[in-house]
Amino acid sequence: MIGRTNATSGGSSLVKGGAVLASHSAGAPGMTDRGVVTLGDGKQYRLLEIKQSGTLSFNAAQLKKGIRADVCVVSGGQGGGRGGANHGGYGGRMLNLYGLLLDDLSVVIGAGGAGAASSNYGSLGGQSTLRRASDAGAMGPIPGVGTGGGRGGYSSSQGAYQFGDAIGKKPFDDASYFSPHCGGGGGGAYSPGGGGNYTGGAGGTNGGDGAHRISVGSPQGQPGPAGDASAGAGGAYNAAGAAASYYGGGGGGGGSNGTTDRNGGNGYQGVVWVRIPA
Repeated sequence: MIGRTNATSGGSSLVKGGAVLASHSAGAPGMTDRGVVTLGDGKQYRLLEIKQSGTLSFNAAQLKKGIRADVCVVSGGQGGGRGGANHGGYGGRMLNLYGLLLDDLSVVIGAGGAGAASSNYGSLGGQSTLRRASDAGAMGPIPGVGTGGGRGGYSSSQGAYQFGDAIGKKPFDDASYFSPHCGGGGGGAYSPGGGGNYTGGAGGTNGGDGAHRISVGSPQGQPGPAGDASAGAGGAYNAAGAAASYYGGGGGGGGSNGTTDRNGGNGYQGVVWVRIPA
């Protein structure tokens, strides 16, 4: 567990979020301090958005008094696939931790996985972790995959894919303040011989399937359902998959016309959110 066993545990003596002094070893590029905000539960918190790996440091006197916080750790999303594996990338994993007494924290932000540039799945996203500067062990989401990427349209069966956990992910389960994280990428389309508006699936909680047709003139496949902005859309039959654009999103699978395969889109990096009651 992350926390200070020698810190004061009483609620009234803890340092309030608005007064907390915090800095990141990478400076402003490493952390956005959103100040005191009202979140979806109607309460006010100091909100820190940690975007780069490094050390998150707090004032020593305030740590001795005690700073209690909730922390959300998000890993990077997988890149989209290409060719016979033109599925959308998995979304990253998320872990919410509540009521932690903080110390200086060493933070690792997982990178987004690269989209495939050959006929293969995209690279998995990196794992995000954090640990107290005084501890040997780190905490973070369980390694592996989160929300599923959409199935690629390359084969008539659309290439069965592991669908992931199908759980929409928002920090601290707050659907009001936070945008969706960790969407699965949409699958790429497949249209042998080209022609037609064969579109890739949309990114989503589980990414949408890419459209496909078995032969020229067969009925057009249907694109996947509308998704969220964190994940990349799959490429049309003549287009590359889109890169994910928000934390933990999976990249879209590349499209194919049966002769030319397009690359998958890149997954997006992870993030760590820290909220301190104000």
